Amino acid sequence: MTLCLAWKINDEIYFASDSRLTSGDSIITDEANKIFKVKVEIYGPRPGHTPNAIEPLIYQTTFGLCFAGSYINGSVLADTLEDVLSNIQATPYSDISIDNLSEIAFAVYRIVTNELMYRHRMDGLSEVLIGGYCPKDKKFRLYRFSPKFEPGELIDFQKEDLVICPELSTGETSK
Repeated sequence: MTLCLAWKINDEIYFASDSRLTSGDSIITDEANKIFKVKVEIYGPRPGHTPNAIEPLIYQTTFGLCFAGSYINGSVLADTLEDVLSNIQATPYSDISIDNLSEIAFAVYRIVTNELMYRHRMDGLSEVLIGGYCPKDKKFRLYRFSPKFEPGELIDFQKEDLVICPELSTGETSK
């Protein structure tokens, strides 16, 4: 069983996970990566009408991704998100908030998971934590993507905006 953790200290989000990969009752490896960096690059419109002009990079960051469940799902999702989010073309009116970028990531999660479930059934499922800095809100955000099971219904998926508690100051304790 995998446990994924995420926490915030000052201006950074940290992820932790085990690295064991199993199949049934067998251990495949104790060195599987379940935490990934996802590069996000957003390019503005090409200046002028020059066909050879390069689109300017208007925003760049890295999101963190951690998953529990199907290793194939988590690793394919991380690779696919890297491809999609590292080459976004924006307009002057584009919403490049993490809310909007997480909607793109959630759509990719649903597609990848549905494809893997078609081939591997329940073994294609994973839950994902993804987070990063929002240029619009000027704060860190964390989301959870997971399967949603309703009796008698097909598996659906849900996206949750997780609350990141503010840090405790030195000397304070939580109740």
